[in-house]
Amino acid sequence: MGLGVPRGQGRAALVAERLTWPKLAGLTTSFAGVVWVMWRRLGEDNRPSAMTLVLVAIAGLVAGTVLFERWQPAEDLLVLNGGQLVAAGLALAPVTALAEPLSTVRFTPSFLLARAYLIVAVSGVGMMI
Repeated sequence: MGLGVPRGQGRAALVAERLTWPKLAGLTTSFAGVVWVMWRRLGEDNRPSAMTLVLVAIAGLVAGTVLFERWQPAEDLLVLNGGQLVAAGLALAPVTALAEPLSTVRFTPSFLLARAYLIVAVSGVGMMI
């Protein structure tokens, strides 16, 4: 999100969306807020490799937003979002299996309740909004 203003301007240029003064003010305010929060968090643990990973993630979000606006798929948004969640889960499954063995997971009631909340409230209801 630290690249909010360039992202907004780039998106406006790529999808021919008019960048109005209220939108520019919102982008500038958001960018200033991110800079203010991140400035307080600067320290030894902010390695260039971590910042590069964040930059790559933001570039992916921007690319997805621009492509979605340009292509405008015919499928329902619910189907698209579900497909994205399945693809992300499949892509992350091998990484998760290598990074954290399943034997270290403790299936406690609080863990299962948290998973149910993430699946139903965040993913399920989030797709319906």
